[in-house]
Amino acid sequence: MKCPPLENLLEHARGLLAETENATVSNHLLAGCVRCEENLRWLGEVRQLTSQDRSFDIPESAIQGMVAWFKSQPSHARQPLRKLIASLSFDSLMNRQVAFVRSETAAAQPPNGRQMLFQTEGYDIDLRFEGIEDKPLEDLIGQILPNSQLHQTVSGVTVQLWQNEQEKSSAQADSLGVFRFAQIPSGIYDLKIQTAEDEINLLKVSTARAA
Repeated sequence: MKCPPLENLLEHARGLLAETENATVSNHLLAGCVRCEENLRWLGEVRQLTSQDRSFDIPESAIQGMVAWFKSQPSHARQPLRKLIASLSFDSLMNRQVAFVRSETAAAQPPNGRQMLFQTEGYDIDLRFEGIEDKPLEDLIGQILPNSQLHQTVSGVTVQLWQNEQEKSSAQADSLGVFRFAQIPSGIYDLKIQTAEDEINLLKVSTARAA
């Protein structure tokens, strides 16, 4: 939905907008437009300052002039996300892979589960793959855990599942940082985790039965 003009945001804040246009602006704000929320906050601060200062009366034309000036200013570009590569620090199949060298029988039996722990600046990422019986499918349950005081909020963090440079699925972490992908085909995937500050990449992650 296209952003409403600043004049409409100002009239919306003052309660002077027509009912139909007011509903349009309200729905746009409810959709989560960050730019319009910032503009509305700025207009509210201007109105509050002008209402509190009784030493002079700012005419309506001056307010409209401020709105026109604000519209003419270049928008501040959002800083690009840092791209971090997470490193594997634990894999429950490491010992099993050593055993494969010693036992052909063990090697013939594919593992049904796999636990992996990745670490990067600010976060630990725990992954658990669980095979589905008699199907080449697995469930992936993960958890994003902040490991520093600078990174605390993980609720709503987006996790993308990629394969062969194509996004296959996406999920959002809950308040505990837990995310899930149900019944994904066994294989090798990349995971991209979009936090507020960073893009964390887990590269070439093999599911339990693809290991």
